[in-house]
Parts: sequence; C-alpha cells; structure tokens
Amino acid sequence: MPKRGSSHQKTRTERKEREAQHAFVGGWSQRRGNFVSLLLGVRQGRRRKLTYIGEVRTDPKNLAMNFLEPRLRESEIEASPFIDEPPSHDSHTHHWIAPDVVAEIEFDSWSRDGTIRNAALRAVTERPSFRRANWVVPPD
Repeated sequence: MPKRGSSHQKTRTERKEREAQHAFVGGWSQRRGNFVSLLLGVRQGRRRKLTYIGEVRTDPKNLAMNFLEPRLRESEIEASPFIDEPPSHDSHTHHWIAPDVVAEIEFDSWSRDGTIRNAALRAVTERPSFRRANWVVPPD
C-alpha cells in the first residue's frame, strides 16, 4: 500500500468530456433590461410544447446576442412554449418565443431533475431543421 503523499497517488486532475445537445430556444430571461440566459427545451414525440432542460447564460454584449436579440423579439409570444414553467428567479423576467430558433450547446452533465449543468452556447440557427441549418457561431 502506498504511503500518503507518495508518487503513486494521482496528482493531476482528469479533464471530463463535455456533452453536446441541440435544443429549442423557448424564451429568454432578462434582468434590468439585459439578457441573462436563453431558456432551452426539447420536444418529446409529437408534442408541440417543449420539455424544459435548462438555460444557457449569455453575455448581452457579445455577437451572438447582437444577432439573436432582434430575432428573439420578433418571435415573442404571450404564453410559455414549455410543458412546465421554468424556475423563476426573483430579479429575472421571462420572455417567451415560438420555438423556431435552435441552439447547439455543450454542458457538463445532466442533473437528477433532467436539466443540464454548466451549459455554454456553441452556435444558433434560425431553422428548426438540422439538415439545412445555417449555424452562427459566436466568437470566443
């Protein structure tokens, strides 16, 4: 048995592989007039409504939001496109859109309640069809 502190113990951390997912954007959250995150969902079967899977934080000043903001605002609707309401935060306001924008995200893992952890936005497209999607990739 190796002694504590011996060279046989792991000294470097292993990097975990992140998962990727396509999800519909069903809305966004806003705080004091600034975008905070995109609210994401997936369709299960032939359902029209989305199952909420989580949110991806956005920087309101980056190129992706410059592209997305007018697009999101023109698709805004009154009612939530989600089967169950996404969790709300005290200082955030939710806005809903018709789910015709698709986000490609990467994330660490799925939580027990079926939501994603530590998501990052990779790209977005206006077409819900992945075969002919015109992906817009935000800069690093």
